[in-house]
Amino acid sequence: MCTENHTLFCKSNFTDFVVLFNSCSDFSRCVRSEEFLNLTKFFFCSVLKIYNKDYYEVETCGGYYGEEIEGVYFENEKKVVEAFNEVLAFDNDVEKIKFVLELEYGYLLDKVKNAKVAYIQPMATKIIDLPQHEYFVKLDREVIDGYKNRKLPIAVCTECGGRYKLVDGYHRFVANKERATNQIIVLE
Repeated sequence: MCTENHTLFCKSNFTDFVVLFNSCSDFSRCVRSEEFLNLTKFFFCSVLKIYNKDYYEVETCGGYYGEEIEGVYFENEKKVVEAFNEVLAFDNDVEKIKFVLELEYGYLLDKVKNAKVAYIQPMATKIIDLPQHEYFVKLDREVIDGYKNRKLPIAVCTECGGRYKLVDGYHRFVANKERATNQIIVLE
């Protein structure tokens, strides 16, 4: 039996999260708030394994009709709450993107680290380059299939000589590469 005191994401904290993520940065170009909000929530949940059933513990107890569920507990709860509170402290969209990328990869590429502006833009799929071709060929087909036809921006990219270099989103890019255009987040 679990005796830990589990914190729950209460509605007021989530509302604060939404309000902050909907605020636009002071830069001359900024992301469209709702799109960025949805993408950031997706990244946050994906990176912290909130969608992964293997990170949940189900406890049961005896009931009138046999075993009943007593509680469901998320293994990474403390990490999620800490990351959630840290994201709430950021003033702008670029810092939020950097935080999520660093949380996922453990570091930031120099071009990402130095970015000052982030915006969402429709982009011709044919001008998005995949710099890690050896990673590209090893992608998990099941994950790719799960990303097909998503409405979220499919990738985080940096601009390089009129083309766009994929920084994050290989699975999402491959799942949607048949489209002529895709929404991407550009960091400058």
